[in-house]
Order: sequence, then C-alpha cells, then structure tokens
Amino acid sequence: MAYVTPSTVSSGNGYTAVAHNIIVNDVIALRDSIVRLAYQTITSDFNVTTDTVATATNVFSTGLTWTANGTSAYQIKFWAPGSYTSDILDRYLQFHLVDASGNDLGAIGQVGTCQTTGRRAYGAVNLEVLYTPSAGSTTVNIRCVSIASGSGAIKAGPGGSGQLFPAYGAVYGPDLT
Repeated sequence: MAYVTPSTVSSGNGYTAVAHNIIVNDVIALRDSIVRLAYQTITSDFNVTTDTVATATNVFSTGLTWTANGTSAYQIKFWAPGSYTSDILDRYLQFHLVDASGNDLGAIGQVGTCQTTGRRAYGAVNLEVLYTPSAGSTTVNIRCVSIASGSGAIKAGPGGSGQLFPAYGAVYGPDLT
C-alpha cells in the first residue's frame, strides 16, 4: 500500500477508523519494507593471522549476496560472540568490508586493543555499516586483520547448551521482489 499523508486533526475532531487505518497501514508498510536479504554464519573459531586486508581470508565462504537497487543504503551487520588479539601491546583486530573481488571498501570497526604485554584483549563483536552499492547483483564479505602484526581470532560455535552461538553476517534493506 502506498503512503498516504494522514489528515490533520484539530480540537473537537474525533479519531476515526479511516485515520486509524491509514496510520496502521503505513506502519505495516514501513515494517515490511526492510527485510533481511542475505545471511551467513560461521560455527567455529576463525583465526586471524595477517595484518594486510589483501592477504586476509574472507570470513564467510560464499559471502553475502543480494540484488541492490542502486540508490538505497543497505545495512551490513557483523556479529560474533567473542574475539581476541595476540598478547602483544597495542594489537587489535580490524574488520573490513570487501567486495566480491576482494577490494577493500573500508574498515567498519575494530575491537580488543591489548593494553598490557602478556595479556590478550577479549571482546564481543557487534558492527554495522550502511553501504550503497551500484544496481544489480552485489556480494560483500568481511575480512579481519590483526593491526601491527600478531594474531587473533573471531570466536564462534554451533550454539546449544554450553556452546557459543554462531557468528553471522547479514544484509538488511528494501526487498526488490
């Protein structure tokens, strides 16, 4: 249903069923306009062994693929129940969004700066960014690097009693179908 500008209500006007239905239908249309378009998970730890995006490995084996309209900003989300850095001072993990060819689209966040030599930095990962690609089939992925050398890991599991939940990547935006 297309958006309809609601009527203006002044003192003494009753709240009508028509006014109510316009508002409710617009809320439903807005809710339904944003959907999850792509989703991938990892269910075991992902080791980070490089400090260069070009040599890093994609976190998801097949990437996040959807059809973009060329004008909308799509929300790219990455979540993991844990991560850790090497135990060397000033090391942290940095997460990059890359396209299907592995071109670096930019860093979307970093976690876990190690403040004391001999102690790893731990932390959950909850990152999101808005990305507006060209129209057509679009694939992105996440690459993680350990800044200032060293190593680290993204923690993930299968879920269930006593297990970490899977790490995931997702794309949200308007459905073109």
